[in-house]
Amino acid sequence: MQHYDVILFDVDGTLIDSAPGILNTLEEVFTKMGVDVTHVNLRRYLGPPLRKSFGEHFSDPAKIEEATELYRESYREKGSHEGYHRDWHHSDPPAVWPVLR
Repeated sequence: MQHYDVILFDVDGTLIDSAPGILNTLEEVFTKMGVDVTHVNLRRYLGPPLRKSFGEHFSDPAKIEEATELYRESYREKGSHEGYHRDWHHSDPPAVWPVLR
């Protein structure tokens, strides 16, 4: 068996699906900041930097920073826990868990 010093995983979309947590957090932050997201396609913000996304709705740099901080705090507390891969909710945990521990 070969020895590896480091093993890298591309987790987003394979081990986790981060979209639900990101989208829920974006909706929460925009709502707190007074932005009606009823007709906003939040999926377009998957990928771009936060400040760029928030800059589409706020021109004041202080508001962009406030939204960014609110997002990071909420995602850390809640959103990041919403990312288990969608198929795992209805099956046994993946065999990779022991390897990741």
